[in-house]
Amino acid sequence: ISVAATILAEVALQNLQTSSSVSVELGSSAIMSSDSTVFDVVLSNNEVNALKINSFFDINDYFISFTAHAFTDTDGYAVQPISHFSALQVETFTPDTTGLTLLEFEFDTNGGCLVLTFEEPTAASSVDPTRLTLLNPDSSSYTLTGSKSVEF
Repeated sequence: ISVAATILAEVALQNLQTSSSVSVELGSSAIMSSDSTVFDVVLSNNEVNALKINSFFDINDYFISFTAHAFTDTDGYAVQPISHFSALQVETFTPDTTGLTLLEFEFDTNGGCLVLTFEEPTAASSVDPTRLTLLNPDSSSYTLTGSKSVEF
């Protein structure tokens, strides 16, 4: 396979074998290594987050499809395409095993709005605002009690 002629934007991961109801194109991915028959592709953070947001959680959720323009062999012949109607299921899957990390937060005292930014998508159902405590530099603290909504 010719690495130089590979067009990852023509490759998609999808959550069903027989349709592209939810799919993520790999246009921002990078090929890290190749031994001419096996590619190591690193997905961008945006692509990984798109997969998580769209409920790609286990081996049963990952299928690949691509056009004939995605890959060529070293002689310039196009790959046999795999349609999104007959996508190929992943053989090996490693689930996400890392916890969330808070990157930053904003607090608007006029509007009473607290915005938390995490490094990966967060399940809205997992957020319990009453478990959040704001700390002041003088060591005083306030635990939220009346928060009613969580928006994403």
